[in-house]
Amino acid sequence: MLDPELGYPDTSELYRCCLGRTLLSFNGQPTAGGGSELRPDLARAMPDVSVDGLTWTFRLKSGVRYSPPYRNTEITSGDFIRALLRSARIVKPPQYYYSIIRGFDAYAAGATTSISGLEAPDAHTLVIRLTQPSGDLGYRLSGLAPIPPLHRDPRAPFGVYAGHDSGVSGLVVSSGPYMIEGANTVNLEAPPAQQRQPRGFVRGKTVTLVRNPSWSASTDPLRPALADRIVIDFTLTGIQAAAAIDSGRTDIVMSSENPPQAPAAQVRAYEKHPRLGRVEIDPRDGVRFLSMNVAVPPFDDLHVRRAVAYVLDRGALVDAHGGPVNGPGAGHIALDSEEDNALLTYDPYSARDAARRVLLAREEMARSRYDSTHSGRCDSPACQSVVALTIVGGHHTAAFGTIIRDDLVQIGIQLNVQDVPDTSYFQIIGDPSSRTAMAIGWAWNKAFTNASDFFAPLFTHDALIGGSGYSLLGAKPDELRGWGYSVTSVPNVDDRVQLCLPLVGAAQTRCWTTLDEYLMEKVVPVVPIVTESYIQVIPARVTAYSYDQAYDLPALDRIAVT
Repeated sequence: MLDPELGYPDTSELYRCCLGRTLLSFNGQPTAGGGSELRPDLARAMPDVSVDGLTWTFRLKSGVRYSPPYRNTEITSGDFIRALLRSARIVKPPQYYYSIIRGFDAYAAGATTSISGLEAPDAHTLVIRLTQPSGDLGYRLSGLAPIPPLHRDPRAPFGVYAGHDSGVSGLVVSSGPYMIEGANTVNLEAPPAQQRQPRGFVRGKTVTLVRNPSWSASTDPLRPALADRIVIDFTLTGIQAAAAIDSGRTDIVMSSENPPQAPAAQVRAYEKHPRLGRVEIDPRDGVRFLSMNVAVPPFDDLHVRRAVAYVLDRGALVDAHGGPVNGPGAGHIALDSEEDNALLTYDPYSARDAARRVLLAREEMARSRYDSTHSGRCDSPACQSVVALTIVGGHHTAAFGTIIRDDLVQIGIQLNVQDVPDTSYFQIIGDPSSRTAMAIGWAWNKAFTNASDFFAPLFTHDALIGGSGYSLLGAKPDELRGWGYSVTSVPNVDDRVQLCLPLVGAAQTRCWTTLDEYLMEKVVPVVPIVTESYIQVIPARVTAYSYDQAYDLPALDRIAVT
């Protein structure tokens, strides 16, 4: 069951679990169970990558076929080219994370008739050429399902989805263990106006999945496909969904709420009465931050930034966010799932008690140029009436601003906290000329399970130009002057990010972990506040359950019910 009151979950989990196999994918488990590890899916093995990192060669499994009515159609390398063509032209805006493929952007803009960086030398080989080395390409491609050719027009660039420019909804030709009920009766060879949705798809209401007779477990070690039939209901509100769980009318509620919330009373009941079932809490892979503009005094001083990191009352911030059940305090920047849990217990600014926390903060402040008496408190005018913006509206926590304001008084920083609606907050903090000193409470969630999706969009010069470099890392002297700053230079970690980007696999993960530690201790552009949790009530009749870390939702192929 999907809860529309809390927002429709991304269709990516429906594809991973059930409908759309990809070149590389994930096993539908938490990080500790290898759920963040990229694995071969329709590819026979991990790709071959050239020495310069610019050419990736995938070799596909043979004999894997689509669901009816294309049961006799084998999945081939050209089907992935077709999917990338469609991602460039039809998906709006074009998928930016494919822009590293040579010729992708030109094709998306209509300047070419093909993507020059794609080649299918034979039916089971796909060659992808990049504009720059990007070791995270496999993660970027993990959501790309193949598209079969249109038999009446094999040259149609978008294959069987020709004419469906606004989406294919229920007209999915599956490559996974399930298919939409009745999909075998849909004639995708007919003109689009004559095609009818399968009976298992009722727009905005339900989707019913049944076994795909073309699927074979022997070619798919990632998906156990435990259930024979899955019915997904979009129509119930949060309270109705909880009642349906308790009455036995439904088995699992999925939500993209931030953080997902089963009703508190239901959670307490399941925790108190194990006979009902259990509550599982998993990382939702989102982090809320406090960011400091490193070009605005006093935050142009590393010791001041470190003092801020030390002085924050993490326990109070966690409580304001709803307590540990909604998400524990965050100890570092990127997600544990993106760093293979290597920094699971890392938190360089933790302290055993409040007195120790303030002592460490004051020791840092005393080392800064804004504490002339070395008393541990800023005595510079730069620390008076420092503008800090908090984000309000939606599911954001306005109390963060009050807590942080009171904490910073202890090191002599007087915050002028201003609440800004979420409709304009990011426009302000993303504009370097606004000279926002501090931004509180904004969240960053992954687009794919690789830490490049945290470090590159937040801490590079490109991020600054793109409007998400809220700390101004990487700004150039002439840019700082143009934006009205008196500071002439700021830290830059572009070289460290560029060192990590070309690496592949475990080597890249280790590189991101090292960068995380460096940013946390030697740069401190942000202070992670809390992480987000996924809260799942699991009734006793559900005998198998798994959380899919890659897509932050229950893994539908790993759920079994008595």
